Amino acid sequence: MTKKQLQEVREYILQTAINRRNGGAMAGKLKKDGEPNNMLKNTELEFFMGAYSCLTKMMSIVEGTSHDEAMKYFSPSVMFSTFRDGSIIDELTKDKESK
Repeated sequence: MTKKQLQEVREYILQTAINRRNGGAMAGKLKKDGEPNNMLKNTELEFFMGAYSCLTKMMSIVEGTSHDEAMKYFSPSVMFSTFRDGSIIDELTKDKESK
């Protein structure tokens, strides 16, 4: 898989999450200040953990490596925004806008 294809997959995961959140498919709500409540943050975490677990497994198969070695494809924003009690979608969108 090329770097461009990998970026397309990551963008697809992000867009799917945004569409799910905006369409009401994720449990939880946005607060009046636009920040997601805890339930919505937890739902985002569940979605991204599942999506990135599948991506890393797929990359391990494609590259013929261990799943542990393929963890390099796991987005650090998924883990660190959770540690900071933030929104994964907001963090990934912010990362994208700053590039």
